[in-house]
Amino acid sequence: MENILLTDNGHIRLADFGLSRRLERGGRAFTICGTIQYMAPEVLSGGPYNHAADWWSLGILLFTLATGKFPVPPEPDHCSMLRKVRCFPYEMPLSLTSSLSMLITELLCKNPLRRLRTLERFKRQTFFFGTSFDLDLLQRQPVEVTFKRLAGSSVVFFLI
Repeated sequence: MENILLTDNGHIRLADFGLSRRLERGGRAFTICGTIQYMAPEVLSGGPYNHAADWWSLGILLFTLATGKFPVPPEPDHCSMLRKVRCFPYEMPLSLTSSLSMLITELLCKNPLRRLRTLERFKRQTFFFGTSFDLDLLQRQPVEVTFKRLAGSSVVFFLI
């Protein structure tokens, strides 16, 4: 989460691609790297994994931004974390809208073949109904950012 930055206009920028790797369509990876709480089950197990693992990480990020906590507490090593992730029931808090809950649930599908894993499917989610994905339009309009402290968490920002 520390690598998500906001511009002066409130637009999101991603930073620190030190452990990133370009994976061609259909390619697979086996490297276990990154922050353990964001890792998909297939990454924690040592692979193979593909782009679907990034969609899992997005689900973890959205859950954390919406609730102020990670869906699964951290474990000291990959094997313990994998066991916890595999058996942990991802129950959405009742405070989340049904459309946000559905989006996060589809991103946190433990089976990567059934996980929401394409931009087109992502854009068609009910949560984004009425949202423009026109990058030129989005970059021109400033975003109002509100900061709020959730109980027991660090500051969380909300884009309005």
